[in-house]
Amino acid sequence: YSLRIGPFAQANVVNHGRSRLLVLGGYGFGENGGTRVGAGVELMPAVRRVGLRAIVQRYSNENTPVTSVEIGVTWR
Repeated sequence: YSLRIGPFAQANVVNHGRSRLLVLGGYGFGENGGTRVGAGVELMPAVRRVGLRAIVQRYSNENTPVTSVEIGVTWR
């Protein structure tokens, strides 16, 4: 369990029907606080509103940079 809070922005680079490539960035507070940048993909089945989201992010703070891979559920 980890808690992070803070402003971030996501830009959809390619939105091709069933898939979406995205980049994100922002600043977080809490565990792994500091700046973060990342990229990911969302994959949506043809007839469903729920799909798969995978993101690789890099958090940079005063201690040690952390790279995380997150896989989750997304919906449209």
